[in-house]
Amino acid sequence: NQNGKMVAIRVNKNNIAERVPVVVGIVQNSRAQILEGLQPGDLIISQGAELIRTGSKVKAIMEDNQQ
Repeated sequence: NQNGKMVAIRVNKNNIAERVPVVVGIVQNSRAQILEGLQPGDLIISQGAELIRTGSKVKAIMEDNQQ
């Protein structure tokens, strides 16, 4: 949530963190439906996002959390 708007931190193709506005639908437990702002396959930062600055170079660590 940034200035009253929902944002996600996406990792772009150059491994740079960027904040993107998103529209959230249904929220259930730790999962949220994203209606706008992300595409299937986009990598996002799900933990420690508050420590990442826009424009920072990041290294993805994949976590398979499908339940």
